[in-house]
Amino acid sequence: APAAVSSAASNTPPNPGWRDRIAWPTWLFAAWIAGLMWQIARFAWQRIQLGRLLRSAEPVDQRVKALVSEAANALGLRRTPAAVVIETAGSPFACGLRRPMLVLPRTLLSDVLEPSRLRHVLLHELAHIKRGDLIFGWIPYLARTVWFFHPIAWWAAWKVRLEQELACDQWVMATSGAAASDYAETLLQVLDHASSGTTARAAALSSSYLATGKPQSYGQPNQKEPES
Repeated sequence: APAAVSSAASNTPPNPGWRDRIAWPTWLFAAWIAGLMWQIARFAWQRIQLGRLLRSAEPVDQRVKALVSEAANALGLRRTPAAVVIETAGSPFACGLRRPMLVLPRTLLSDVLEPSRLRHVLLHELAHIKRGDLIFGWIPYLARTVWFFHPIAWWAAWKVRLEQELACDQWVMATSGAAASDYAETLLQVLDHASSGTTARAAALSSSYLATGKPQSYGQPNQKEPES
């Protein structure tokens, strides 16, 4: 009898550990939740950065305000967005869903761009508002957030952003009458200036797809996040 009990005990399969008791679909779901939480946390951090940046902003002077109003009228906007300046170097961008505004680095206004090129920048940012990019930019961003694991979601978001930028570039040249070479020179000057701005770029990131603004290299889509 003791031998029989011993034999039965040796043939009993070992008790599976807790990892073995969890099915692989559950592991996949847990990994997706973790990735989603990371995306949300990154978005929250970017929004905090943007909020800090906007709280330190000041209204533009009357000269720039007049240029913004003229550019808005040229594009047929029913309401001229507010425009503010920030001390941080970086890219100009548009942000805000209910009340869009333009955010312009002070050094870009005073040290880099002449009035005709500043008008190009204003037209580009206002074109994003006129086209509704700050609203519709949420669609590919949310899709990329949910399906962050899928390369097609990232490619589609990048492609949408690229088409938005190209469309706004076309609007600028059609509205201002600028030659492609002249407008390209404006973009180069803004890109050179933006390369020195870290805080503004990071804050703008929360707004480019996120419908608040534009944080990638100016005039070029950034895969990190939605600003124009």
